[in-house]
Amino acid sequence: MLSVISKLVAVIRRQIGVPIILSVVDLENHTRQDQPSVGQEARIPFTQEVAVILLEQGLRLGVDYIAIDLNFEDRNIRRPLSEKGRSKVIAHYYDGRPPTCGWLQPDRLALYNRAKSFNFDIVRLVQTAKSSKDNDDIKIFWEKTAALPKPHIPLIAYNSGSIGVETLELNKIFSPVTHSVLTRTRTPTASRLTSEEALRKLFDKAIFQPLHFYISGAMVSYSLSPAMHGAAYKVCGMPHDYTINQTSSVEAFLRLANEPNFGGSATNQPLRMDIVPHLSAVSYHAHAIGSVNTVVPLRALPSSTAHSLALQATEPKRSGPCVALYGDNTDWIGIMTSIRRNGSPRNAVQPSKTTGLIIGAGGMARSAIYALLRLGCRKIFIFNRTLANAIAVAEHFNAWAGQLRFELPIVTVLRSRDEPWPAGLRPPTLIVSCLPAHSVGNLPVPSFEMPEQWLQSPTGGVVMELAYRHTETLLVKQIRDLRARTGQAWVIVDFLDVLPEQGIAQFELMTGRRAPRRAMREAVIEAVRDDPPGGFKV
Repeated sequence: MLSVISKLVAVIRRQIGVPIILSVVDLENHTRQDQPSVGQEARIPFTQEVAVILLEQGLRLGVDYIAIDLNFEDRNIRRPLSEKGRSKVIAHYYDGRPPTCGWLQPDRLALYNRAKSFNFDIVRLVQTAKSSKDNDDIKIFWEKTAALPKPHIPLIAYNSGSIGVETLELNKIFSPVTHSVLTRTRTPTASRLTSEEALRKLFDKAIFQPLHFYISGAMVSYSLSPAMHGAAYKVCGMPHDYTINQTSSVEAFLRLANEPNFGGSATNQPLRMDIVPHLSAVSYHAHAIGSVNTVVPLRALPSSTAHSLALQATEPKRSGPCVALYGDNTDWIGIMTSIRRNGSPRNAVQPSKTTGLIIGAGGMARSAIYALLRLGCRKIFIFNRTLANAIAVAEHFNAWAGQLRFELPIVTVLRSRDEPWPAGLRPPTLIVSCLPAHSVGNLPVPSFEMPEQWLQSPTGGVVMELAYRHTETLLVKQIRDLRARTGQAWVIVDFLDVLPEQGIAQFELMTGRRAPRRAMREAVIEAVRDDPPGGFKV
């Protein structure tokens, strides 16, 4: 049985990648009266000692949660609790044959308090609903637990069975759901909803409200974000919309953000940096980068700690008066994730040896520098056609790194394309081009070809081209030709790899919901299917 658990955990992590809750239950107690009992040949004898051994296997595997029955003896509760490590432990109780008014019985609150006495992380109380009155009674129980003296343990409480579906919708955390694949391949059941169905019902009951999301900036008319986020809303059962807000005006953006149904906005130039002084708080990452690509509203001001602000920013969003704005940056996540996915073990980042090169000095270049730093690269060079902008970016990060006692400089400016690669340092194996594919202001469209003396890595590396909706830039053609001539193992990564990764993180920040990753990636690919070979023309 231990090996079975190990194999199942490995399969879930490899194939699905969702948090794992390991529960060990007595099937006889968890079988409803209208269900046949499980045959002896399909189960092992249930004892508390066997359950603890199986739960301890889950802890050794580092599962996210284990659930311990509150009916266990104290010693069998304390043992796994003392070994939990980073895993969270749920106090579990299930009553398959509850008395009348089961939720109003004194033992229900006693079970909650028992869980508190053992310092469980979460408590889960479930009973089979016998009538619709059980759904009314559980609401009274929720109110009673909320009125108990603090601190409170997060509570999972619902009625099981077809009658109790309503309480699954209203339960705040960890409501069990099914999947549409299961409902197609097995006999449909009225006692479980898919996550999309459950969320739609919350919107139907006006517990959540449809919100308006945007991408805002001077050159956003050809953005793929509406298609990407719109596909995610559809999959998740959210009636939100995501539209383009083409503006350079901070004042116009702030007017939009004060609308009661404003859910949040992605930001593009020039708002990435111009909006920062108008935000009440920014994340640690956005502060380090010096720009934001995501702004979300705060409906009520929590305590002034950065943690509480970040927590509220990622909770499911509701409409209402906006009292403050919170900024974050997810571009670096997309860049870092894509480099990790495409890098080779031969070019694994070594802080004392690996060098990186950033082309450009705008908001995306800042995110790229931060991504390399998060990967462990401590020798980063930057080149930009406007030298003063490159110097400003380097000074920003060197000042930030100095506060963290990094060995300086971590960012050095290359002043000319004719400059040789610095002596004594390895050629760069991480190259990120952050040049736009369109003109900015009165400047012509950047057209950059990498100096050959900067491309001498014998092991190649990763070249990331972030030109939006342009996969065949001069740099890409140059690297492809270099690879053919020299055999250097350069891996080319374009915006199609990076955009969904940052969008996934952005969706979760904006909605407080787990993103449908595959749907978002597929939406981006579909949206560019008809783009011309030379790139999308603005």
